[in-house]
This record gives sequence, C-alpha cells and structure tokens, in this order.
Amino acid sequence: MSKFWRCSGFARNQASLGGFLLFLFTLSGCGGGGGGETTFNAPASSVAATNTTAVSMQSLSSVSSSKSALSSVSVSSSAVSASSTPSSQVSSAIVVSSSPSSVTASSAGQTSSAASLLSSVNSTSSQINSSGSVRSSSSSAVNASSFSSASSVISSASSVAKILMPIEVIGTPGTVKSADFVLTGDVGTATHLWLQTHRLTWREDGEFAMIFNGSVRPGSKGSVRLNNGPWLGLSNATVTCEAHEAAYGCLNGTYASVRLRVPLSALGEPGLKAGINHIEFRFDATDGISSGWRVLAFMVKGTLGDQIAANSFVSDNPDTWVAPKPLPSDVAEGKQLWESANLTDLGFSNSRHAINGKCKSCHARDGFDLAYFNYSNLSIVERAKFHGLSQDQGEKIASYIRSLDIHLPSGYSKKDAGRPWNPPYQPGSGLDAKPVELWAAGAGLSAVLENDTVMKAYMFPNGEYNAAILGARGFLNPREMPQAFQLPDWNTWVPTTALEDMVVDPSKVVAFAGDTPPPDNELNPLDMLKVAIQWLDKYRYTNMETDDWYMRWGLFLIHRWGTSKWPNANPGIPGTLLSQSDPVARARQGLAFNAWYGMRMWELMKKYKLEDVATRSGLNLAETTTDPVRGTVNTGSATRGLPQNYRSWPMPHRTLFELAPHFVGPNGPTYGNFVFSKPGEYLTTAWYTLEQIVNGGWHSGSAGIDWNYHPQHLAGMHSGGTGYYKDGPMHPYRWAWSVLWLYQTRPTDWAPNYFAGCTCGFMQRQIGLGLDVPFMDEAEAAGQITTAERKQLQEALALAFLGTVERYTPNQWTRRVADDAAHLDSSTFETVNYAPRYNPLNSYDLPERGYQADAYYLRIKTLKDRNYLTASTLNRLVNWGASIWPKGEWELLRP
Repeated sequence: MSKFWRCSGFARNQASLGGFLLFLFTLSGCGGGGGGETTFNAPASSVAATNTTAVSMQSLSSVSSSKSALSSVSVSSSAVSASSTPSSQVSSAIVVSSSPSSVTASSAGQTSSAASLLSSVNSTSSQINSSGSVRSSSSSAVNASSFSSASSVISSASSVAKILMPIEVIGTPGTVKSADFVLTGDVGTATHLWLQTHRLTWREDGEFAMIFNGSVRPGSKGSVRLNNGPWLGLSNATVTCEAHEAAYGCLNGTYASVRLRVPLSALGEPGLKAGINHIEFRFDATDGISSGWRVLAFMVKGTLGDQIAANSFVSDNPDTWVAPKPLPSDVAEGKQLWESANLTDLGFSNSRHAINGKCKSCHARDGFDLAYFNYSNLSIVERAKFHGLSQDQGEKIASYIRSLDIHLPSGYSKKDAGRPWNPPYQPGSGLDAKPVELWAAGAGLSAVLENDTVMKAYMFPNGEYNAAILGARGFLNPREMPQAFQLPDWNTWVPTTALEDMVVDPSKVVAFAGDTPPPDNELNPLDMLKVAIQWLDKYRYTNMETDDWYMRWGLFLIHRWGTSKWPNANPGIPGTLLSQSDPVARARQGLAFNAWYGMRMWELMKKYKLEDVATRSGLNLAETTTDPVRGTVNTGSATRGLPQNYRSWPMPHRTLFELAPHFVGPNGPTYGNFVFSKPGEYLTTAWYTLEQIVNGGWHSGSAGIDWNYHPQHLAGMHSGGTGYYKDGPMHPYRWAWSVLWLYQTRPTDWAPNYFAGCTCGFMQRQIGLGLDVPFMDEAEAAGQITTAERKQLQEALALAFLGTVERYTPNQWTRRVADDAAHLDSSTFETVNYAPRYNPLNSYDLPERGYQADAYYLRIKTLKDRNYLTASTLNRLVNWGASIWPKGEWELLRP
C-alpha cells in the first residue's frame, strides 16, 4: 500500500426552508469510509452499507411536512465514492434539522416513503463527520439518481453550500468530483480560474524526463470543466503556473503541489455565469503509480480580485474523523490486512499483477505514517482498492489507521499533525515553538517563499549582519529558516517497490526468527533493524531515559543498521536481487531501496521520539569509553555546546541525501540523463536540503553531509553538483545558507583536517567554499541577486570562513611533504615554503586539482578587485593567507 491518498468534496448549504436547514452537497464519487457508497451508474453490489434505507429525492416534500418526526439528516463526504466512468458524479440535496442522527447517500437504487425515512432516521444513532466516517453500521440512503428533482431545490436556495476542502479526486480513472459556488463579481471582469493542486503532476522517475523534450509523460492527469461545458485537460499546454512553480517546470513532475491559472476562455461555452456555477474535476488517467489528485484551493479571479467569497470554503478537520467500521473485530481485521493481505499493483508497466509486498512493506510497519500525515478514510480505502482489495477490506484498514495513537502531547490533536500535501520538515518561522512531535509535520506550503531573495529578510533581520545568526559560532536555524523551495511530500518518501519485489525469492526478505540474533558478522540489514527495534522496545522509555550508555547504545544500533545500505561488511539484503538489464528499471529499484531506508529511519525517529536527543547521542564524537561489561560506546563532550533537547536526527551517517537520483538514476543518452532533467535535479537538491535540515550536525560535525558537493546541489536547479542544467531557478541565499552552515557545524575542538584519511565528506579542502564567487557571478548575471545584496552575502561568508580558520595555528593544517606533481592532493595544503601566485589559467577547479594555495590567492584577489569586502575583513583574509604561506605576494592584496 503506498502513494496517493485522500478525498473530500462535500459542500454544505444552509438555507431556510420551512423551519429546516437545507444541506446541499455537490459531490462526485467521494468514497472511502462511510456506511454507504454512492456510485453513479454503478451496480448496487458496489454499495457497502449494512442496513440501508433508500429514499428518492421526491420524498423530500413529505419529509419537510413531517419535521416533528425528522430531527436531523447530515451528509458525509466519505459516504460517496466514484465509479470508473468519466461521467460518474453525484449531486444531491438533503433536508436537515439539528439532531445527531444522520443519513448517507447511496446508489442502492432502493426507494421508500418519507415515513420509512423518518423511521430509519429516528432509529439510528450513527454520526457522520466531514471526513467521511460513520460511527454506526446502520445508515439511510438517498437515491442519487434524483438529480433533476434536486435541481428545483437548488434553485430555491438562498445561498450555496460550503465547499469542504480539499476536494479529493481520488479513485479509478474517470472519477469526478464537483462543487457549486456563487460568483460575487461581474462576469465580465473575471479572467481565470486559479487552482492550488496536489499531485496533479505525473511522478517522474527518469523514463520520460528527456524523451519528451525534458518533460514528462504526455497527456493530462486531471481535467476541469465549468457548468457542464467541455472538459479541459490540465497540462503545461493549457495552464500557466504561478512564477515560483513555473521556474520548476509547472506540471512537469517536480513539485507535488502546484498553483496554476486556467483562462476562463479555455473552458468553452457556456462558461462562467452570474449566480450559481457548477465546477467539476476529473481524474483522467493513472501512470500505474497514482490514484488521483487533490484540489487544495480554487478561486475565480479577475481585474477586481477574488470573485468567490472566502467564507464559501471550509477546511476538513481530522479531529472529526471516525472509523468506518469501529467494531473491535473490524479494527483487528484491518490490522491483519495491513500486515499480511495479498496485494496487486499496476506498477510502472500500468498492468495489473500480483506483488509480494504488503502494506507495511512500504509504509511504517504499523501504518503510523498514514495516521500522522492524516490520510483520509476515502484515500485509504481507494488506495486499498487500487492494490486489489475490496471496499470492505479498505474500510477495515482505514478503521485500523483511525485507531492509532500518534502520541501528541497534551493540548495538541490530529489536526495539528501532518497532511499529505504539506512537505515533511518544511522549514518555517515558529516551528521550534511547537512540540518536537510536530516537527515532521513541517511549516506547511504557506512557508515556501515566493523567491530566493525573500530569504534575505530572515538571514539579515532589519538588513543587518548578526554574528549570532551568520557567524561561525552562530546559529542559522535550519528548521526555522524558510526557503523558496518546496520539499517533497510524504508520497515521495514512500518506496515505489517493496523489498520483497526486488529479489528472486521474497521469502528470504525476513529478519531472524525468535529473539536471539545471529553473530554480528552474519547480520543482514533486516536483522540489524530488528536488533535495534528490540532494544528500543525494551529500553527507550526505561533505561534510555536516564542512562546515557543505554541511549547511546540504542542509537549505535540504529546507526549500524542505517549504514548497512552499503554492504561492504555485511551480507546485504537477503535474497538474490532481480537482474535488471534496463537502466531505468535498475534505477527504480535503487531509488526504492534507498527510500526504504529513509522511511524506516523516519519511523524509528518518530515512533521512539529520538528527534531531540542529539545532546545525549555522542555519536558524532571521537572520544570513546569502554565498559568491561557493556562494551565501547562514544561519549559526550561539553565543548560541543549543543543546547538541551536540540532537534536533529542523532545519526553520524548519511540518512537521506542518497535518495537523490544521481546516485542511482538512469544515465546515458539512451535513457535521457534523468539526473540532469528538471525532475532529476529537483529531487537531488531536495534530498540534500532535507539532510541538512534533519541531520546537519550543528556544532558537532556531520559525516551525514557530503561537503564535497552539498552546496552545489543546494544551489538550486540551475546547475546541480553533477549536472549541466542551465534554465532552472538559482538560489544564492539558499546556497549561502548551506555554506554558512558548513562553518557552524564544525566543533571548536576539531583540527582543520579532522577527517583526514576518511571518506566522511568533510575535509580540509571544503573550508574555503565561502570565498568562492563563480556561482554568485551566474546569479547576479541572471538578475537573481543585486550587486549590493551580493556584497552583503560575500562579507558574511568571508566572516564565517575567518571565524573558522582563525582558530588554528599555521602548523595545525595538514600539509604535503613536497610541492611537486607527485604530491598534489586536494585534502592537503602546500608546504610552508610554497609561494602562492595569481594563476588565472587554472581558474576555480584549483582546489580539486591540489593547488590549494593558488586557489586561496585567487579567491582573495577576486574579492578585493571587485570590492566585495570591507577593508577590515579583507585585511584579515590577507593576514591569514600570509600566516599559512608567508612567501606569497600577499601585500599586493591589501585594501
């Protein structure tokens, strides 16, 4: 079970009608949790209600005359789901008063008298909320085929229903969801329909990236129509994205959530009209991975601004959601289905076939992620059906997910947790003020800045440099520093292929049986994961709370498992990997393999509340202590200066950035060099960004960040660390954020070349990155940063560099034994006798080719010649250079 979930789309309308409230909902195919399912043009056998009493819309007049008997009728969005036909839709009107009883819509095709309806309503105590969940197995149904009768009720309504957002267009291809809205302005001043969508793009993974001129799979994933006019497929050919999303390729497979504009003229006749308008959204086709898309917001805009009243919309509230099948036996069966149900899939071949993976294979083992990110009942049910299960089975799984406790502190509830469209760990102001349990929920899409320059206000409050923020010992908070960059949604974290479907014999993809593991040298990654979980289950909330050795040993066990993705000293994933001759197929398997590690690491961090224990981890430290009984484990160090309860994944290894496709993505002209396409570069910079946010190693170093390439990958999508892509957005402030963080991560007790001799990615050669200028040259030439802004950034970067290197004496730097070609080395400095000189022929690849002294001379000379630095900062740089290589012509570089 994986990928695309969530639906709502019922809109309520309150209008006075004979002492009753008229609740109008306009909903197409929104199913996934209620006792009854409405499927327009679908057979009655598809309805999953137990005791349904159907009532034709013609009975409403009888109902309204019997208000003493009818206390309440309400409608649940999840009581209705879509058929597989493009025309499947439901529009119904229901009379409502004020009691807790409920009626759900169904297409069972049954009819009864108003008296039967009243009897059914009075006898049921089911409560249905806005998510689409029913508390009872008894429900009453309204015949959805009576749309024509409902129209007469609609025409007499004084206002249109509230529209429940988001509208989830989720189900089989052809699913349609609809809503009615009232135009508040003049039709003649309206210009376009504005949409904020989630997962309207295809999920790109390399197959289509360069085949179709750098774009993705052709055709539309979703369509829209207005007032029963023609359908308009939504694609880059028919819409215009907002400037921010347009820079990322609009609907070409990068961002999961995209804001776009549809010209009203493109929607054809009859077009927009005064008064009530009817809008429909359709799921056109699946790529074998997706189950649909969402409308997060919509608006008619024009020369007079917004032309739908803001109070026309209401947000769905997860706190009101209840289980479709709340009986303990149903919940227990849902858990069993989650863990062991046999599934099918369409997959990248887009053809139905059996798979070996289970729901728990690609998600958190107990489904915690679906509960934490608030996937709706309908989205869970429809995804279960996507994987070959029945409506009933899907509802039981949804009921099991609803039963999970996500362990939020007092005063917080599910509505405060994540949503499928809000990127996990998206940074934003105020995030640290929330409990650590809500860190993964992120700051939301609203925290994404419109452009990189806006980041300046957060890095330079009031336009001023502040060493406490930007200095080498400052704190450029990665969790609260908003960026002009939308991180991946939760679906992107979920593997597209289960481990069980990557091997010849899936029965081997299991950990050891029982409680006793094999010897350490025989442990495979699944064994290591089980050992870590055993420790956490036994000690996390007992010994690990008070004894640092238990805490550090538990974190070491996670670290040992996390590094097992590189099977140098362990057997690797059990079972022979499937032979993949196709580079794209191999890349998909590799990406899913790395995603499994990312998913499981997130699960361990969240389920065992390990995101604020970095100060107790000691795992980034060199000092060790050996207990004769308990073994060797790293110890803490007061000099590192981490504040109490500092938020970070307490891991000293790469946790996320190897999900970047350039590690395993298909390369070569035959397969389109995916890593150099917009989707490929987006995913690369996204996962590198996430590594810095969740596992940056502030003041304690971080072997999890590969500083050889990290800033280049964070430079945006203009030209990634390995690519040649030249028309994507540039992010000079985000690039500077990453380099400043490089300096802030270095502990004061580190020698310059602390990691000399290892492949940790944080060596002496990276320390000079803050003095580089080529990327800034491109950004300034492209108009993405002004000369004044650049001077401010270059000064801050130079000061951070100085705050690091001035800690050390000249003899602390690692030097080569001779200044000849045989000893050129990017990680060492030349001898003290070397005379640095201006060498323009070697340009800025000097450090990588071993010419460190010449590189520093060139950097400082360029900063001086362009007048980027203050006189005092330039003098400090010259003084430092002269102290390291005193024979150089440093005096020529004085202000």
